[in-house]
Amino acid sequence: MKSEYVRKYREMDRDCALLSRYQTQEGEERQGLFIPDDERMSRLWGRWEQLNEGVEKLEEPDAVFSLVKHHFQDFLESFAYTLRDTQEHPEYTYLSLHWEIENVSRLNRHPDQERCEELTKSLKERCESREEFLNLIRSRHSQEELSHIAGEFVRESRMVEEYRADLKKFFPTFSDEQMESVKGALEEIRVVLSSMAGELTDGVEKQEERKTMI
Repeated sequence: MKSEYVRKYREMDRDCALLSRYQTQEGEERQGLFIPDDERMSRLWGRWEQLNEGVEKLEEPDAVFSLVKHHFQDFLESFAYTLRDTQEHPEYTYLSLHWEIENVSRLNRHPDQERCEELTKSLKERCESREEFLNLIRSRHSQEELSHIAGEFVRESRMVEEYRADLKKFFPTFSDEQMESVKGALEEIRVVLSSMAGELTDGVEKQEERKTMI
């Protein structure tokens, strides 16, 4: 009987791990950059609800299982806040770039080539997804908020340029080729950040112009 409990708990552990990677089921094709549009977020919230109900139904045959069950509950409660932030603030995908650079630099222990490829791929995906994210940002925020967010994009662009200029400090073991690859990707995303800031500002200004004409 205990083996059945173990199986159920292991399955829940797997499913929670998948959800933390924004996947709803095992074997689901993983995309690189997660785009929090209404359809994807609806699927994730549906899966979260399923898992939350599943955890509540887990039996607790002893103190160890009880501890693990509470761990699942804590994870799901915390991840609900993550999902809300992801849904309500799609701009964070771009405004957290400096943290990603630092994390790859200080926390990622993979070989240099893997770290280089991971970072450049992530930056490229953001460049390619700019229009989808601009639409999401506009749909989730007021005009006043968009003006503030545009300023944040300008600041992030400047910060990325500072990191690019001092890249050797973050990746001292990178080869010249790896360094140039990351520098090129950072320059591309810097330009994208600046252009996104401009488009968000233009959108607000045009809306204000239309109001004054009415």
